[in-house]
Amino acid sequence: MSSDKKYRFTISIPFKNPSGNNTALVIMKNPSKANKSVSDRTINSLINKCYSENYSSIIVMNIFPYYSTPASGVKKFIKNPAYNKIMQRNLVKLSKKLNCCTDIIIAWGTETIGCGKKLYNDEISKIINLIQESGKKILAVKQKSSYPRHPLKWGCNVNLDIYPFNENHSN
Repeated sequence: MSSDKKYRFTISIPFKNPSGNNTALVIMKNPSKANKSVSDRTINSLINKCYSENYSSIIVMNIFPYYSTPASGVKKFIKNPAYNKIMQRNLVKLSKKLNCCTDIIIAWGTETIGCGKKLYNDEISKIINLIQESGKKILAVKQKSSYPRHPLKWGCNVNLDIYPFNENHSN
C-alpha cells in the first residue's frame, strides 16, 4: 500500500496448512477495501477458490492500483497528473511478481469504470504482453464476453480454464 493509502500495488496471502506448493498471481481491476489486515468479499472469493485448487498462496494485483469502491471511482485516478507514472510503477511490480508465481489468474471483469473500452483495453494489453512474455500458464473463469469473469461473479462451482487471447486481448 502506498504511504497515502490511495494505492495498493500488491498483497500476498499465504494459506495455513496448504495441500499444494503453488502460488497464483491474480490480476483484477482495482482494489476495493482489502489490505494486510482486512479482507473483503472479492478477496474472500479468491481465497476460497485458490485454496480449493491447492494453491499454497496468492498474490493479488490489479490493472489499476487505485483504491475505489465502486470501480467507477477509478476515473478520478485516471485524471491524476501522476497517472502514467503510477501505472508504470504497477507494471514494474507486476513484472517482478511474475517470477514469484506458478500460475496467473486473470479476473478483471468488464469495463465498469466509465473510462471507455479503448483505455481499458490499452491497459489490459500492457499487462497481457508482460504475462505472455513470462510463459506462465494463464487461467480465468470465462464468460460470454472475452473479458475474464470477476471473482464476485464466480459462484461456487466455477472452473479455472486456460484463457485464450484473441488479437485484441479483449472485446
